[in-house]
Amino acid sequence: GACMAIVDWMMPEMDGAEVCRRIRASGKPAHIIMLTARGRKEDTVEGLDLGADDYLVKPVDRGELLARVRAGMRKLDAAAALATRLEELALLSQPVAPFHLRLPI
Repeated sequence: GACMAIVDWMMPEMDGAEVCRRIRASGKPAHIIMLTARGRKEDTVEGLDLGADDYLVKPVDRGELLARVRAGMRKLDAAAALATRLEELALLSQPVAPFHLRLPI
């Protein structure tokens, strides 16, 4: 299923960059927000290039963070709906076996 992740550069066990790499490597749909104190433009570029979909510098306004989470959820919902439609279209595009009606003689 889809994944919504809020990560920081520095976290216990695994840093945010590694979390981004692993989520992206999994191939599963995800929306990753990097929320960090690292506010240089180079940090923003690096975070986005590592796989984050959004980048926020602390301190962050709670309302803004929640709005960005909702935006990410809309993206994930749209991707899931598209995947479902593509599966339906793939089924519809499969050739139909000829149907033969046999009547008893």
